[in-house]
Amino acid sequence: MLAEHKAFRELMHDLSASVRSGDVEQQRTCTLDLIELLRDHIAKEDDVLFPMALRMLAAEEHREVDGLATAVDGL
Repeated sequence: MLAEHKAFRELMHDLSASVRSGDVEQQRTCTLDLIELLRDHIAKEDDVLFPMALRMLAAEEHREVDGLATAVDGL
């Protein structure tokens, strides 16, 4: 999962560079790669990571995670 976060940052950097340079084909490639990466990453979170966290976290830990996620949403 961390490698996917790194890949996301690299693709965003490449997309930004392609926008600055006006390279439309590279913009298209980066955008399609980002869409694929995000779809796969979100599916892993929904199908593996979140269910595993629900099984492993105690009720108080789950509330703490919810509180932290709410705080991040407010940024």
